[in-house]
Amino acid sequence: MPIIRASDIGSYLYCRRAWRYRKDGVESENQAELAAGYALIGTHRDDLDVLFDGHDLRKFGSSGQQRSALLLLQLANLSVYHSQHQEYPLFLLDDIDAELDYKRIGGLLEFLQDKTQTFVTTSKESFVEKFGGGAVIFTIANNQTSKN
Repeated sequence: MPIIRASDIGSYLYCRRAWRYRKDGVESENQAELAAGYALIGTHRDDLDVLFDGHDLRKFGSSGQQRSALLLLQLANLSVYHSQHQEYPLFLLDDIDAELDYKRIGGLLEFLQDKTQTFVTTSKESFVEKFGGGAVIFTIANNQTSKN
């Protein structure tokens, strides 16, 4: 059962890369990069456009839709890693309940269970009460960390 189906955020997601090509001579780009002190073009500078029903999620999607799309990409990345290495990487989720409802959070945590070691941060005690069963919980207060 998928955690975040495309139907949860709309009919479908479509991703495309916004490629940037060198249009001028390589020499002029190298000079500009030397002056800037970093690479100005290349695959590391590409944008990933995530479209929902033909609309850019960055502009037209809610924060929950944007977070869901990002999680879909991260879960796909986990699957690719697992298929190549036969193990799952560590999975980190900061402020998990910022834009997701508890239904999606529950599905996500259920999906990750027994697959990967997962670290989750939250500032809400209600989250810990609802989803903390079976987890090792640490509390950070006044610059001190304690294991509950």
